[in-house]
Amino acid sequence: MARETCVACRGSGKGSGVGGDCIVCNGFGTIWVPGKPKPGPIGGGGGGASGPFEDWAASMMGLVSWGVVTYYGVTGTDLEWYWPVIGGAVVGLFVGWLFKGPLRFILTIAKYILFFGGLAYGIYLIYYLVKAFSEA
Repeated sequence: MARETCVACRGSGKGSGVGGDCIVCNGFGTIWVPGKPKPGPIGGGGGGASGPFEDWAASMMGLVSWGVVTYYGVTGTDLEWYWPVIGGAVVGLFVGWLFKGPLRFILTIAKYILFFGGLAYGIYLIYYLVKAFSEA
């Protein structure tokens, strides 16, 4: 959570019309907001060029790693079922944290590779269709 300037009173803390404190921020002039704050004097600097794809991919990698560790732990060992589930959850959380934090740049690179690969495939598909229809 981050603090930002209150949008109702524009940071003054004063209520509109009859006076008194702002009913949104209780007269403080700032409010707590979820997510990354917008750049500004209260909210601090903005984040890097990251978006929902990286968060989604990191969450999916954590989920898949949890499933893999749990599956192979349950089917391949003589442990009770809950030990592989707990171990898989720990591994999944660690992988999710790793790719949401220090290794996020790998997912950003993967995002651009997928984007430009899809763009190149779309251009090739248009070329292929034009060529096929011009020969017919």
